[in-house]
Amino acid sequence: MESRTKGIATKVTLPDGREFVLVEIAIDCPACGQYVMQIAGHHLRAVRDICIEMIDLHPGLTGKDDDLKVLERLRIEGRTGDPTNN
Repeated sequence: MESRTKGIATKVTLPDGREFVLVEIAIDCPACGQYVMQIAGHHLRAVRDICIEMIDLHPGLTGKDDDLKVLERLRIEGRTGDPTNN
């Protein structure tokens, strides 16, 4: 079975200077369909730890490292304008 997973991280700077990152994970799998998850950056370490724990508990049910292929990596940087000017 071949599925595709795409991750996008967006760094957001608010007008008051505060910053945060929003991560979007899109999965397209022939067995379970298509879905998208969005996770705020401050939750990423907890999600990572949960995933590692589940992989360790159920290694035969969580895929194999040699099945993974990175098809492409992109890095895009830029700034957006003031959204109130739309």
